[in-house]
Amino acid sequence: MRHGNSANFYPDLSEEQIIEIFSSAGKVLNFRLVYDRETGRPKGFGFAEYPDAGMGYRNMFAYPFMKSQIIL
Repeated sequence: MRHGNSANFYPDLSEEQIIEIFSSAGKVLNFRLVYDRETGRPKGFGFAEYPDAGMGYRNMFAYPFMKSQIIL
């Protein structure tokens, strides 16, 4: 299993919405969104776990999303 770093999330996206986006690359086994300890708001990145070591990277690298890109 592989954890992939991900960045460039809009702060208004929920964890469920982000998981849905990453599911387009394959089955997401686990996802953790990182939050700021002081404000409780998302920091704009998280960790996705896929069953195949390269699945997320191959399918989501520089994935276009909402006038930006998701960077792994």
